[in-house]
Amino acid sequence: MAFMLAVPARAALIWGGGGDVWDRHSAHFSGSTWQDGSEAVFAGAGPMTVRVASEAGSLPLLVGSLTITAPGYTLVPHQSGDRIELVGLRTLDIRADAAISAGVSSSGGFEKVGDARVTLESPCDIAGTLRISQGEIGLHGEGRLVGSAAQIVLESAGSLRLDNAMPASLDRLGSAAVVSRGGTLASIPSAVPGVHTVEHVQSLALQQGRLTLSQSPAAADGSALLRFESVSRSAGGGTLLVSGGQLGQAVNRIELAGVAAVNNLIPWAVVQSSTAYDLAKLESDGRIVPLPTASYYTGSPSGWTAATNARPASSPTLTNNYSLNALVLDSGIHLNGPGGDRDINFSAGAAVILQTGGESRILNNGTNEYRFNFGSAEGLFHVFGTLTLQRGDGTNVFGTGGITKTGPGTLNLGDTTGTNGFASSNSGPTTLHEGTLVVNSKASTSALGTGDLRLAGGKLVLTDSSAVAFNRPTAITGDAEIVVQRYSNGAGASHSFGTLALGPHRLVVSRGNKITSGQCGLSFGSVSLSGDATLEVNNNHATAATVLSLGAINDAGTARTLTLGGDGTVRLSTAPTSFVGTWRLQGGTLLPVQPLAISGRLVGQGAINGAVAVNAGGTLDAGDGATPGTLTINNSLSFASTASAVF
Repeated sequence: MAFMLAVPARAALIWGGGGDVWDRHSAHFSGSTWQDGSEAVFAGAGPMTVRVASEAGSLPLLVGSLTITAPGYTLVPHQSGDRIELVGLRTLDIRADAAISAGVSSSGGFEKVGDARVTLESPCDIAGTLRISQGEIGLHGEGRLVGSAAQIVLESAGSLRLDNAMPASLDRLGSAAVVSRGGTLASIPSAVPGVHTVEHVQSLALQQGRLTLSQSPAAADGSALLRFESVSRSAGGGTLLVSGGQLGQAVNRIELAGVAAVNNLIPWAVVQSSTAYDLAKLESDGRIVPLPTASYYTGSPSGWTAATNARPASSPTLTNNYSLNALVLDSGIHLNGPGGDRDINFSAGAAVILQTGGESRILNNGTNEYRFNFGSAEGLFHVFGTLTLQRGDGTNVFGTGGITKTGPGTLNLGDTTGTNGFASSNSGPTTLHEGTLVVNSKASTSALGTGDLRLAGGKLVLTDSSAVAFNRPTAITGDAEIVVQRYSNGAGASHSFGTLALGPHRLVVSRGNKITSGQCGLSFGSVSLSGDATLEVNNNHATAATVLSLGAINDAGTARTLTLGGDGTVRLSTAPTSFVGTWRLQGGTLLPVQPLAISGRLVGQGAINGAVAVNAGGTLDAGDGATPGTLTINNSLSFASTASAVF
C-alpha cells in the first residue's frame, strides 16, 4: 500500500523591511506586522542594520526562533533597553555571521544552532540552559550573562568566545556553570598594551568529548587570566586540549582550581603550543603549562621508572619489564618488537600515552609483544596522528579502570593488515570521544575489553572478515559512527553487541568500501531510549543490504522520536516493550519481524517490510511532517477504532 499525506509547512515571518525598524506596528514581515512568538527569518542580502523596537524595553519582542541566513546582519536597539525575548522553541539559528547589540533574554534558556557566529554585544538576561550545539556565540563589548543561567552546555560542534579585544574585564559568564560535551572555549585578551584581562568561570564539568581551551597572550605590559574555580570529571569523561602561546606566564595564564594531579600531570589534558603537543603539567597555583623539555626522559628504557615521563628520541627495543608515569611517541618513533613478552606498568602513574602526530607503532616480534598494565587507573590514549598496537599471541591490555581514546587521530588495535588481532582483559569501560578507533580482533571477543563500550563521538571501525560476538553493553552518548569494514576486498560480516542505551544523538552504521559482496551489519540486544535519537544505516551504493538489527525498544513510557535514515535496513527482531512516541522514517527500509504497533505516531517516507497496526490514539502520516511523501507498507495495515490517518 502507498499512502499520501499533505502537511502544510510551519509558518515563518520573513523580514522584508530593509534597514528599518522591527516593531509590532510596521508590515515588514511577509507583508504583515510582527506576531509575537513567531519565527523571524532574515534572508535578504546584507549588510543590513535592523533596529529592534520593543516599546522602550517595557515589553520585549517575543520571538519563537531567530534565523539569519545571509551575511552582514546587525540587530541594534532602536532605543536604549530595547530587546528580544526568546520563547517557545527558543532557538538562534545563525547560518551567516551576525551581531546583535539589542538585548537578548530568555526565561528558559535557548539553543544556538547553525554553523556561523553570532556576536552578542549587550547584557543577556538568561535563565536556564544556554546550549551551543553548532557554530559560535561570541560575547563582545558589553556582552555578558546577567541572569541566573544554570549552565552553558558546549556540544562538540559548538564554540564560546569571550572577546575582550577592546579593554574589558567583565567576568562575562557570571554565575553560570559550563558543561563540556566537547567544543571550544576561547578567551581573547585586550589588544591594548598595559591592560590586564581577567575572566572567571565558576565551574567546568568535563562530561564527554574533548574541550579546547584557547587563550592568546595579552599585549605588551598586559596580562591575561582565565580561571576555572572548580573542575569536575569522572573516569572516562571528557578531555582537555589547552592551546596558546606563552602559557603559564603572566601574559597567558589558564588556571584550574581543585584538580588533583598525578605526579604533577593532568592525565586527561594535553597542551598545544604552536604545532607541538605536550603533556599538561599542573603548577601548585593551578596554572597549566606544557611539561618542560627537561622533564622528559629521552634516553634508554633502562632508565625508566614509575615516575618517568618517557619521550624516546629514537625507537627503542625493550629488553626488560618497566614501569612508567607517561609515554610520548612523536612521529616516526616506535617501540620495536621485543625478544620476549615485555610489560609496561602504568598502575602507579598518570597512565597516559600521547602520540603527537605522523605515525607510531608499538610492534610485536612474532608471538612476542608489549603488554600494558594500567591497574586501577584509567588508561588514556591521546592520539593526534596514527598509533598502532600490534599483538603477538597474548593479551595486550590489562587493568580495571577502562580505556579512553581521545584526539582527532587514529588508534589501531591490532595491525593494519589483518594478520594479528588484539586482545584486552581490561574490565573497565572502553570510551571513544573523538577520532577513529580501528579494531582488528581476529575473532577475539575481548578486543574491546570486558567492560561497557561508550561512544561519545568519533568513528569505530570493525575490520573482521567473519562475525564477532563482542557482546559488550553499548551506550551512545554523542553523535558517533560504526563502520563495518575489512582490510581486503571480500564478503561482509555482521557483528553483535549487547544492550544499546541510546540518548538524544545520531548513530550512523556504514558499510565499508572493502566489503564488495554480501550482507553486513550490526546487531544489538534490547534498546533503552532516553531522548530523541537518529539511527542512520548506509549501504553506500551496494546492492546487498546493510542491516542494523535491534531487540526490544523501551522508552519507559516517555514519548520520544526515533528517526530512521539512510538507504539501509533497520530490523526489529522483537516488538517494542514500550514505545509511545514517534517513528520517523527518512528513507531506507524498516523490517519489523513482528507487527509494528503504533501507539504514538508513524511519520515519514520509505518502506516498511512488515505488518503495521495503528493502536487506539495512534496516527499514521506519510511525508516528512511538513510536505507530502510516499510511505510503502509491504504487508498488512490495521487501524484501531480511534486511530487516525490523513490521506
